[in-house]
Amino acid sequence: MEIQLINRYNMINRTLFYWSRLYSNQIKKGENYKNLNKTITINILNFNYIDSKKYHTTYHLWEDEEKTKLTDILEIHFIELPKFLDENPELNNSLNMWLAFLTKPEKGVSEMGEPAIRKAITVLDMLSRDPETVRLAELRMKQILDEKSMVEGAREEGKIEGIAEGRAVGKAEGKAEGMKEIAKNALRKGADISFVVEITGLKEEDVIILKDEIDKH
Repeated sequence: MEIQLINRYNMINRTLFYWSRLYSNQIKKGENYKNLNKTITINILNFNYIDSKKYHTTYHLWEDEEKTKLTDILEIHFIELPKFLDENPELNNSLNMWLAFLTKPEKGVSEMGEPAIRKAITVLDMLSRDPETVRLAELRMKQILDEKSMVEGAREEGKIEGIAEGRAVGKAEGKAEGMKEIAKNALRKGADISFVVEITGLKEEDVIILKDEIDKH
């Protein structure tokens, strides 16, 4: 699962790359291919990206003419939050309740009988009381806003080549000393990997390694 706040115009290639890594890393050299399990990637986007009116689109492998499914081992979801907000559907299933929580957590979704959402609210409440976590979250948001402003400014001036350099600077600023310790603290409190990636700026694979280390102890 991945949450993207800014459109970097690479989500399809990015999600296929991550899917392929998750799928292929299930087995080691010499092991049987039958041990490969169905792999699902879920992309939650804070921008419109897919050419569809639906806020939730799902993709598999199909035969072009007969439309028969080759296999269900690949499944890719895109969830676009702006489309969800525009449609404003009833909160009659878990997905819609989660999306309501992500977009408007103050609306009392926790009272709708979804235990996982209540747990998420508890974790967020705990993290919000940690001054260092709050500081890092604010830095992360500043980096996102700065990057967004830079991209828009570069587009207006026709200086798109400056975007790559600006991103590199933003990433470097995100690697503050002690970031891994903050990530560990957040993971110990039950924070989701994608949330830790957002507040620390660490790479997802690095956060996964940290979580594995914590789970082993």
